[in-house]
Amino acid sequence: MVAFDDPALWDCRVKKEAATAAPQDREQKDTDWLCSYDTLSPFLSLIWGRPRATALYIGTGTSTFPEVVYDRGVKQAVVLDISEVAIDAVRARNAGRRAGLRAVLGDPSSDPFPELPDPAMAFDLVIDKGTHDTLLIREDGWRRAARSLAALYARMKTPGTFVLVSHSPPHERSELIDSAGPWHEVQCKVVVCTGMAALAAGAASTETVEDYPYAVPGWEERQAARRGVDVADLPVRPQDEDFGFAPGTAYIYVMEK
Repeated sequence: MVAFDDPALWDCRVKKEAATAAPQDREQKDTDWLCSYDTLSPFLSLIWGRPRATALYIGTGTSTFPEVVYDRGVKQAVVLDISEVAIDAVRARNAGRRAGLRAVLGDPSSDPFPELPDPAMAFDLVIDKGTHDTLLIREDGWRRAARSLAALYARMKTPGTFVLVSHSPPHERSELIDSAGPWHEVQCKVVVCTGMAALAAGAASTETVEDYPYAVPGWEERQAARRGVDVADLPVRPQDEDFGFAPGTAYIYVMEK
């Protein structure tokens, strides 16, 4: 099994990408491998109007996502990642350009939580794209992932928005998400990406976002209210339906504290 939670893996990947990229491609608009800025930006609408908004990005590596959000107006932000090479790259890329964007080496599941530049800072926005999936691969994955989510929840403002992107659907993630603390609102979206065969044939890379179609235990009332239907009218996921991990498919969880 690939050790996705191993910093050495990501250090090696970042070095390889930097070595093979053409000079003009080393700072792209978006370098994400799991949901682009354009895909996630509709879920950040509550952030744009907040004065002095703050953001915490978990495991975003060398992604330019934090920089795009920074340039949109969120001028106080922290990038937290386990890859020292990625953190050094983010620092170098933003030195003298984005004073409020700081990069910290650390694991959100560690105890104690990594020391942030301002330990008292609370966040309007937390973004995680796949970090908790990698934590769950560990032997003690559930405990570490639950500890990480609880620590992040404690560092959020009220109201605050947590956008978590995962390869796993709600019946595999809802209990973990609920363990962090009481959420005012939770919603789940399904993202279907262009398949590898289509990309190889020359098709453009796209990400299509749809509502998760089935009732999620514990979330039904909020799902029904959002859709304007009765709880009894929400479809139930067939037990034999393979609605789980699939290459090219991701799930966006948007939690409001």
